[in-house]
Amino acid sequence: MTLKVLFIAMLMAVMAVRAGECADNGIIEKAKSAVKRALKDPYSAMFRNVHVGKEDSHPVRGEVNAKNGCGAYIGYDKFFYKPKGNVVTFERQYAGNHDDEYYANYNRDVDRWNDQQKAEGRSEMKIYLINLRKTEDYKIMFVDGW
Repeated sequence: MTLKVLFIAMLMAVMAVRAGECADNGIIEKAKSAVKRALKDPYSAMFRNVHVGKEDSHPVRGEVNAKNGCGAYIGYDKFFYKPKGNVVTFERQYAGNHDDEYYANYNRDVDRWNDQQKAEGRSEMKIYLINLRKTEDYKIMFVDGW
């Protein structure tokens, strides 16, 4: 009797793992399709390190290498796929390999320009640059969960 219960428990555990794998594969394929649609040459896409996140929204993270418009591979880029809304974000979208000094200098220039606009009686326009790689969104998509 005990052996029979143990066997059934093991069988159920294996089935649960297999069911989870199937569900993951479906969402991974959807993510890959969405990533390919965003590329210049979708047929050249090569994926690696693709996995489903543990968050409730079940995002898919991975890396893709594909050819650019000139036919050259650009190197692996991380991607983040959000199933709700079928949204793909690439790490390269968070452009800028600038250091903090670059952002500080740019924003200082914006402040000077705004001061000049005010002095001349014009409306000011505050357009500041932020280092997107330091935002919470970037951290969630490309740092946590890897």
